[in-house]
Amino acid sequence: MTQTNDTSEEAAPVQEVPPGARDHHYLFSHYWLRDTFLRIPEKLVLALARAQSPAPLEESWKHLGNNLPVALRMNSHGLDVQTFRFGDASPPEFLVVVEMPETNHPSEAIFVGALVHPPANNLRPEDGEEGPREGCDFAYYILEHGDDSDDVTSQFSVWRDDEFVRAGPGPMPTVEAFGDAIRHHRRHHTDE
Repeated sequence: MTQTNDTSEEAAPVQEVPPGARDHHYLFSHYWLRDTFLRIPEKLVLALARAQSPAPLEESWKHLGNNLPVALRMNSHGLDVQTFRFGDASPPEFLVVVEMPETNHPSEAIFVGALVHPPANNLRPEDGEEGPREGCDFAYYILEHGDDSDDVTSQFSVWRDDEFVRAGPGPMPTVEAFGDAIRHHRRHHTDE
């Protein structure tokens, strides 16, 4: 179990990190990003789309690392982000895919996908409200490094409310295949 040193509201709460996984990597992908998207999904999508670079995420990575013991900190090499309009819905859904630094353990994330479908007039950069508003549909997906002993290339997982659910073997670790897996999951699991 890992605990951050920061006692402010922005500090990551005490979270379980699987044995062998690197704390910084795991906490960022499985908790910090998810919690940030839950608090301000529309603003985060807009900020990442406008930046067209991973700079905002690199700052967050550094902030999280500063709250960890020095020995657990990692550099952000390999961290990247892409934003896509997802589907033909109106208003549009946006998929943000975060490519994580290289993995070295089966429970570490290769990609994180946050899908946000706001209600009409919900993507307003001047709006000061935080948190998903009524009608904001939000889904958070993780493609983890697979367990080499089982010949599984990747593991597809989804956060539902506060529950982390492993949905089964994942696709090849490419942004396109990950996006296709999210589309497939959305079509077949809309009632969950």
